[in-house]
Amino acid sequence: METRVPFIRSPNYKRPVFRRKVKQIVLHYTAGYTYEQAAKTFMNASAQKSSHLLIGRDAGEIGQFVTYPDIAWHAKGANRDSIGIEIVSLGGMFARQGKDGSFRYYHDTRSGGFYGVHPENPVLHIPTDKYNAWETFTDWQYHAAAQACAWIMGLYEMQSVDKIVDHRAVDKRGVKWDIGPAWDWQRFNLLVADAMRKPLTSPMTITTGD
Repeated sequence: METRVPFIRSPNYKRPVFRRKVKQIVLHYTAGYTYEQAAKTFMNASAQKSSHLLIGRDAGEIGQFVTYPDIAWHAKGANRDSIGIEIVSLGGMFARQGKDGSFRYYHDTRSGGFYGVHPENPVLHIPTDKYNAWETFTDWQYHAAAQACAWIMGLYEMQSVDKIVDHRAVDKRGVKWDIGPAWDWQRFNLLVADAMRKPLTSPMTITTGD
């Protein structure tokens, strides 16, 4: 299956005065349920949030919201020299086990409260300094993210997968956790390397075996 990446311009971006030098690609998770929810946020001018690409859970769910020469608002302090890719996932969660052995999952709020969430994908129980459970990612998300990164790396002449980092790596405040330990970097890097050996299409096209 071939999926062309549609473009829907977000109002949340900045056009640089001079041509910017893109040095890295930053991966994020949305901390939400659906592609539609994240896309709605990107199209809301008052949200002041965006990324260049958004990848949903299901095959075919992908869109571009900011052109690559422009600056998306996805990683404070790193926006100017990076391309942002948001991947739909609940991400980090708090897991609580009941007496019957089953788990319930929660997100925290800015006010310090908690609300229940229901992961669609399998969950890895990995304790960290904050969260102890992480929603995993789909095959489509790995393939789409890898091919998108390979395309962008070709566009900006990046030679190494080391140029692909997560939000936590560029967060100087130390408050971000995405993309988290559920992201399989080894699998992803192999997919990127494979995609980089293939000729680039224009516009960007994601190809899967479905």
